Amino acid sequence: MALSIYNVKINLLKMTYNVLNCLCVYKNKECFIPQRYIMATLACLALIVAYGQRIVLNFAINEIVPRSVSDHIHCRGVRNITEEGLIEGGAMNWGRHQIAWVLGFFYVGYIVGHIPFGLYVDWYGSRQFFSTGILVSTVMVISQPTLINYLPEQCLMASRFVMGVGQSALFPSISVLIARWIPPEERSLIAGFSYSANALGLTIGNLVSGKGIEYLKSWPFAFYFWGMMGMFWYVLFIHYVFSGPESHPFITPNEKAFLNEKVKRSNTRLEIPWSSMMRDSTLWGLIFAQIGHDYSMYTQLSSLPRYLTIVPYYDLGMCSVMTSVPYIFQWLTGIISGKIVNYLVNAKKVKVVNCRKFCSTLAILIPPIIMFFVPFRGECNATIINILLCLFCFFKGPISVGVQVNHLDMTRNFPGIVNAIVNAMGAITGLTPIFISWIVIDNTLIEWLQMYGLVLGIAVIGNIVYLFSCTADRRPWDLSPTEVAKS
Repeated sequence: MALSIYNVKINLLKMTYNVLNCLCVYKNKECFIPQRYIMATLACLALIVAYGQRIVLNFAINEIVPRSVSDHIHCRGVRNITEEGLIEGGAMNWGRHQIAWVLGFFYVGYIVGHIPFGLYVDWYGSRQFFSTGILVSTVMVISQPTLINYLPEQCLMASRFVMGVGQSALFPSISVLIARWIPPEERSLIAGFSYSANALGLTIGNLVSGKGIEYLKSWPFAFYFWGMMGMFWYVLFIHYVFSGPESHPFITPNEKAFLNEKVKRSNTRLEIPWSSMMRDSTLWGLIFAQIGHDYSMYTQLSSLPRYLTIVPYYDLGMCSVMTSVPYIFQWLTGIISGKIVNYLVNAKKVKVVNCRKFCSTLAILIPPIIMFFVPFRGECNATIINILLCLFCFFKGPISVGVQVNHLDMTRNFPGIVNAIVNAMGAITGLTPIFISWIVIDNTLIEWLQMYGLVLGIAVIGNIVYLFSCTADRRPWDLSPTEVAKS
């Protein structure tokens, strides 16, 4: 049985490889499809895989750790609960603080790894760090069922930490790839397509993990599925993606000449202007905006599956559907926003900076307001909760052409490290499971409202700071000595 499954995987890889070779018609070692679009597609797939791996434990935890039905459950009629003190879930006797640290320790590694990877991808290119980061994450996610079943939770926390370090290469690498491969007139479109894929990853991740666990009655399945997807992506990436046009073995001369003309960057390694960079108010505006955006995103990502299985007490299958469908709206609005901004900017109808401000405000400010009404208005009504979640994700989409791409307007020579600084600061809010464990003690509606009110307050502050400091111009610290001399 195991051998037949292995043969199926090998045949699937061979079939995909042959299909891609048919699409990439080689003529004198030149690929028919523009390589920058292949790069963008595989960056998109990387986000899908990475977010699927990242959230799998959020669902599995409901089957690993027992949960009881007690007096504080509000929606007692949802699943015809009649037995007081009913226990569901697994046998791991972890308290809420242990659960919070197990879930949150991923972000400790994620924060730690950002700055080193930001430096490395700027200096040496993205290919090796990007692929190795996802490979490390894949190995860790495959190992986690064994760690959970046979070793103390500290070993799982260590695995989550290493997994976070691996995935910390993700956004700095994509940022540098876009900076080196995508001309300015296509940047909003491609960035919207690539960055919005995290929503597609959440859609597929929530649905596959939740429904798969419910259908197969086996929570390890989800870990192995996303491990297999990671290996599959790795094989494709190392064959088809390279750090820049100059190192690509089968890019066409026309595309290479086009990119060399349109995409300008220094060919020498520049010293990072740490002092000027960190004293720049525009960089801090990006940091505040990223924190405001990420806090609501990570709160929903980390707390929602647990909230839906405890307060309204939905089963895992229902929970997976309700947390996956809304992200389709985020993915679609991310792509549509990219097309609209790309058109408006290229037609010179709207300034780039105004597009960045508007899209960022929609994504930072509106979703936390909607989130506040999930426990307040939804409570036990599945339809209302689903509508609110769809609206939450609908307004999150434009962030892919707002804050997430704004740093590429500001810097040509240091996109990796700038993205790493901004994303690392935002990732601190990934520790929300720990914050939640301090606020939400008895899972009452009042506690959840307090927690969501805090999210809204942080979003308002972050957005105000960003609006006053946002720019779409290159910063003085980004200029090379040669450019300074010419100016």
